[in-house]
Amino acid sequence: MNVDAQTIGGALTGIKSALDIVKAIVGLRDGEAIRAKAIELQAVILDTLEKGIAAREAQAAQLDRVRELEEEVGNLKAWNREKDRYELLDLYRGLFSYVPKVGEERGEPPHALCANCYQRGIKSLLQTNGQNSVHEHSWDCPACKTKVKNQWRDMGQLIAKSREPRT
Repeated sequence: MNVDAQTIGGALTGIKSALDIVKAIVGLRDGEAIRAKAIELQAVILDTLEKGIAAREAQAAQLDRVRELEEEVGNLKAWNREKDRYELLDLYRGLFSYVPKVGEERGEPPHALCANCYQRGIKSLLQTNGQNSVHEHSWDCPACKTKVKNQWRDMGQLIAKSREPRT
């Protein structure tokens, strides 16, 4: 919502009208004419105040929107910095996930991000489902509910294995 020239012009016109009325009051000698001009002056003042309030509200709405957009830009910049720490790996037979690049772990335990959520700008860690099956294990995304089954229970081992040269 923009504070346009028409709104500002309307407020300035109201102020000019008020000044014209005050000048007319000064030139009057008749009490009834003075009262009529005073009422007219009050109406112009109220109208001008309403326009000023509307302009202030529009300006406040614009400032709120600017703050929202600045916050959104900040979040996008932060996500881009975070996103740059990760690389896409095929962890196991089509289990594509984003894992921290070598040297970008920053003391975090081995982890993998859901590729689907990563593409949507969400950092969602694949979580073990905790079931201990001999040949099948599941890594689940809590955000999008993707479930990926494989034989690995240890994410660190899975990441290390995926970085080994394939023959």
